[in-house]
Amino acid sequence: MITVRFAGRMPQPMVFSIGQETDSGAEKIRFLLPQLTDDQTAVLNMLLPDGSPEIVTISRGVATVRPSMTEQPGRIRGWVEIVGENAAIIWNSEILYMDVGDLPPIAEHVEQEYPTAFQEALQAAADAVEAAEQTAADREAIAETIQNADAAVARMLEDAAREDRSKVYGVGGAAGQILVKKSTDDYDAQWEDKAIVVNFGSISSLPTAKWVPGSSGDRVVIDSYFSNPAAVKSDLTVTTGGGWVTISGTIDGTTEIKMVLI
Repeated sequence: MITVRFAGRMPQPMVFSIGQETDSGAEKIRFLLPQLTDDQTAVLNMLLPDGSPEIVTISRGVATVRPSMTEQPGRIRGWVEIVGENAAIIWNSEILYMDVGDLPPIAEHVEQEYPTAFQEALQAAADAVEAAEQTAADREAIAETIQNADAAVARMLEDAAREDRSKVYGVGGAAGQILVKKSTDDYDAQWEDKAIVVNFGSISSLPTAKWVPGSSGDRVVIDSYFSNPAAVKSDLTVTTGGGWVTISGTIDGTTEIKMVLI
């Protein structure tokens, strides 16, 4: 820290250096100012080497050097003002000068000892950018994989639903079969041979047989009709085979018999 005193309004010293990382100049400047009242503020006004203005508030007598003050080599012209209520200037100093030097040249031994330092730093930065780009590419690949998996699952579900619908809408089974519900559960059905109706007519004695085209193979009675149910004296047995349907059992009297078989 450098301390600036004033002889009247003349700064002492009038010329000094302010800091960069590579020199021994000040990073803070302390000003020994007149006593300030509560409504007064001190500021350091400057014109940078390129002519642009810079203003730093002096807090408790200390001004902190900003990076913008050391970005340009050259001489900064400055003066201190004390402003009171409504920003009226009540005191200002003479011009003081702050020198900002060029960065010193790199010594030859440093170049010999670290010939690739800048290249390594640039390569490290490039590697970091490449890694970030690779990470982004990996995320895109993962997202695409998930999307493809979702699409595959959706197709599987659609195929399963289509298969269920095919069971309902008649795709499947064998020629001549019909779809029959097995229970009250949704989609619980099976393919069975088409039902046939066998009309035995009026029967007074059993057994009796009737030849029915398409009745080959074992069939099951799913419905029956008797014009005179009282004539049926025992459970009737129905057998099929070779195109014939045969009823066995006991009846007493005459009754018309119709049966539905599948």
